[in-house]
Amino acid sequence: MERKNLILLQLPSPYLLVQKWVLPMTLINIKTYLLSKTYNCNVKIINLAGVKNWQNLIPLDADYYGISAFTPQIKVAKQVIDFLKERSKGKIIIGGHHVTALPVETMENLDPDIVIIGEGEEIIKEIISGKDLSEIMGIAYRDNKNQIIVNDRMPFIKDIDNIPFPKIDEFNLDEYPGMKLLSPNSKYQIGLVTSRGCPHKCIFCDANNFWMNTLRYHSADYLIEQFNYLRSFGINNFRFDDDNFALKTKRLEKLVDNFVSNKSTWHCPIRSDTVTDNLVRLMKESGCTHVSIGVETGSDKMLKLLKKATTVEKHKQAIALLKKYGIKVDTYILLGLPLETEETINETLEFCKTQPIDHFDIATFVPFPGNEIYHNPSKYNFDIENDPLFSNFYTKSNYFPVKSVSEEGNRVLKMQTKLIEFLLERSTNKRAFNFSNNIK
Repeated sequence: MERKNLILLQLPSPYLLVQKWVLPMTLINIKTYLLSKTYNCNVKIINLAGVKNWQNLIPLDADYYGISAFTPQIKVAKQVIDFLKERSKGKIIIGGHHVTALPVETMENLDPDIVIIGEGEEIIKEIISGKDLSEIMGIAYRDNKNQIIVNDRMPFIKDIDNIPFPKIDEFNLDEYPGMKLLSPNSKYQIGLVTSRGCPHKCIFCDANNFWMNTLRYHSADYLIEQFNYLRSFGINNFRFDDDNFALKTKRLEKLVDNFVSNKSTWHCPIRSDTVTDNLVRLMKESGCTHVSIGVETGSDKMLKLLKKATTVEKHKQAIALLKKYGIKVDTYILLGLPLETEETINETLEFCKTQPIDHFDIATFVPFPGNEIYHNPSKYNFDIENDPLFSNFYTKSNYFPVKSVSEEGNRVLKMQTKLIEFLLERSTNKRAFNFSNNIK
């Protein structure tokens, strides 16, 4: 069989202040998987982030082009697809959370050749093998009558240890400022995902739609092999990006010796309702320096609305336990939530003022495709822009891309202003955000 050429394109990220911040791990993962499972393709990753004339970087003779796009990247994804459509005969494949939530709309508005729905490794392998599209699960495409066809979703890979960990040998880590770390025990840090999925149903998150309430973990043995591989590059600080890294305590227990013997440090997000004294002690012993808690709001009313399945009291208890063992606490606070009132915003402000939190990470709420609010805006009294390219959808922005209708009107906005001012004053991460346009 003739070897196929696949170009994987890392898109610019309009929501990042610094482009080419970290390694394109999603694309590295796809490349590693394909090269381990098939011998009939050449795979090249091209990073377009931070490149002014990115058109000059893309070879036009590839058989396939692969793109992974978040919602804020859809506009530039359209630009790249249009560029390729005009100049190349290669098939264009796009995947990611956004297109999984909106496969038909993606076909209509972006006009790729194939949309990958859900987990992509096996799907893209079958596409490159030349299998008839009608027989490939988990894709959307146009048939010979130009009709959009959406095939049934492909089952998830049951044992994710069968997915080889991403190989980073070809990359110069010094080109990625987000990986640099001034530490006696680690020259670089890296973000890793050690599980796939989430069992929770937060209405502002699209994980349910993508992972369909499943949760699968890599084993401790798999991770130890990966950690040892990464240490050969001077990486000994790990940022675990899973939603539920510390949830599986027995797995963490098996990792302790590896962390301690190598003097590793690490940090991760954690849910307040999973924090126990035994877990925090274990985390501290194994080199955990700080955690990020998705507080979102200091109002029990709002937590219930968001289906967070936790409480303000559990937030407080978790923070107290973490501080007891000397682990720093970062918190995510969401601004502009649906159905906020003067009272609920004030509760968040009082929570933030009274808790020993080390850092506030501020984000404006955005109803991304795939979450409950996006697909039921009237239920939450929310207006969503009718923009097929999602030009104003940012995870952190200098204005709210959607408008919330509240009976309290100006009182809500004034209280929101107080909260924003406090959070910006207390934030240890001086990001160049300007929230002035939020406050009218």
